[in-house]
Amino acid sequence: MNIPIWIVHEGDCFYLEPVLRQICLFNLDKKALERLRLFYKDVVYGGVCDMTALTWYQKDISNNVIDLIYLSSGACFDGNISDPMGFEMSKGRKRIYWIDNLPYGKYMEDGSLIRFYGLHLQGGAKHEMHKYVLDNQKIHQIGLYDTLKWKFSFKRLKCRYQELRKMFSSSTMFCLMLKNKLRIS
Repeated sequence: MNIPIWIVHEGDCFYLEPVLRQICLFNLDKKALERLRLFYKDVVYGGVCDMTALTWYQKDISNNVIDLIYLSSGACFDGNISDPMGFEMSKGRKRIYWIDNLPYGKYMEDGSLIRFYGLHLQGGAKHEMHKYVLDNQKIHQIGLYDTLKWKFSFKRLKCRYQELRKMFSSSTMFCLMLKNKLRIS
């Protein structure tokens, strides 16, 4: 089957139904399931990624995958806000320039501003999502008031409570999290 898959650096994917079926068959194969089981056998808290199997599919099966993180016509998708990928960084994240409320990054090779079609807030960067969203009037707001409003919103606090409750409900999960936070092997 020669149907293209467009992958946005393993974070977002666009594909047609026949390709999705092919990916599912690949991932449900006994060899692939055993490979996943062995791969995740020693994974600590926070280390499991839903994109692992898709990455293996891309490497093992498909030769018609296009990665959309590469620059084209002055724009690209961000592959990971915490990975420079040639862009200017600030405090461990890509420095974002907001122009007409659209995100841009400065490409260090030539200093040009590159439009991001989307930002990929991976891992711990998800907790900083409030810094990258538009308000109800479609205006980018970031300041102390906006940060506090986000961090102490009912939905955010409820989500954190549920995360903590889940973590403390399992002694195994709690120990893995503690080892991960303390970097104990």
